[in-house]
Amino acid sequence: MLIPFDHIPAGVSFTKALQELLNTPKASPYGTGLVIDARNLEGEFDLGGFVCDAYAAHSAPAIIEFGHIRIHLKDWVVFRNFSGAIGMKCIGRSVDGTAGTNFIWEGPARADGLAVDMTKVKTWLDAGAPLGPGQVPTLPTKSPFVFENCAGPMLENLALWSDRTHPALAGILCQRADPAPWHQPGANKFSNISVGRLGGDFPRMFQFGLYLACASGKDWNNSEGDYSRMNLEGATEAAFAIEGGQAKNHRCHDNCSFNNSKHGIATHTSANRNGGSFSVRDSNGSYNEIDLYLGSPCDVINVDGWYGEGSGRLLVTYGGGMNDWAVELSHVTWADNGAAADGEIVQYTERGPFTLRNSAIGYGQNPLMFKLYGNAETTGIAEGNAIGSTLVQPFVSETPLGRWWLRANKVRRGNAFPVFLPDT
Repeated sequence: MLIPFDHIPAGVSFTKALQELLNTPKASPYGTGLVIDARNLEGEFDLGGFVCDAYAAHSAPAIIEFGHIRIHLKDWVVFRNFSGAIGMKCIGRSVDGTAGTNFIWEGPARADGLAVDMTKVKTWLDAGAPLGPGQVPTLPTKSPFVFENCAGPMLENLALWSDRTHPALAGILCQRADPAPWHQPGANKFSNISVGRLGGDFPRMFQFGLYLACASGKDWNNSEGDYSRMNLEGATEAAFAIEGGQAKNHRCHDNCSFNNSKHGIATHTSANRNGGSFSVRDSNGSYNEIDLYLGSPCDVINVDGWYGEGSGRLLVTYGGGMNDWAVELSHVTWADNGAAADGEIVQYTERGPFTLRNSAIGYGQNPLMFKLYGNAETTGIAEGNAIGSTLVQPFVSETPLGRWWLRANKVRRGNAFPVFLPDT
């Protein structure tokens, strides 16, 4: 069902007009979806937030189409309990927010009205997010866009940022929460969206850019997602966070960016230390403390085509154990202009194998190393890499139990001519 939304009736707010269209009856949430065409609306509008709940209103899944418009979000926009395409299709985004479809978060950080100081949140995260009494600061709980118990969320061609004074839990929050729906949430499809960036500035008002969360301990049960040309930047904790051991096969591709955050992609978060899996193709992460921060073992994690500069570490796994876990990085180009002082740009703590292939890393001016940790028989595989490091051997293990299998790798130390490492 196509419904035009090209004007706002006199005496009716933008929020109320849109909410009434979203509540258009269509038999049941299983029926044909709604398409609300608002592409002819131009200018600036305040959106007071709304909850579009399939169970409460019995409306069909809705796609809202926006054109050249700037919307000030005064509260969160929530889609709940839908199966089918649900969300927004817009016309584009610009770096400085002057063109395309732009959303500015100006809402409360929490439902209870408590103030949130993101400086304190950052200090807590930097200390390792301790959970003892009195150690956890007041954290944000609201997010501009929320998809709760939804199978098929869609966002295309838009920009979202904070006005520098309004914190939020995440720019986009997808979660499975009680009561559990009849369908399995997931199947996200997000394309050409920018979260957290305003021109060359990163306000760092969002704890997460895109956050796949497991509320009430609920797991995702084999959820998948497709993400292309996303720019997730300036997050206090992680640009993209994935929670839940059943959050599987979330695919990021075609020039996604995870930049200027504590962590680029994280499956270990302050709320849930047992994360899911993902794959990345032809994307980048720069100026993060850690580009890839991985929680407990899940499925295979594969990164094929990654460009980075200015970050402290390329990959870190949290904890350690006896788990076999295949993590592979290939076709990585990584500049070491921001590398951690200890040079440990990879810290891998599981049994593996961890694999690095066909990559060019470092300029040869820093003591870069790829280090295996833990008490298990950790396995590392390095093949066909060009490494710039001041160390004679950059592939190392904390204990004799860890072992690297090396083939056709060369190292350039400083300005010296590259030399091949012995194969093992």
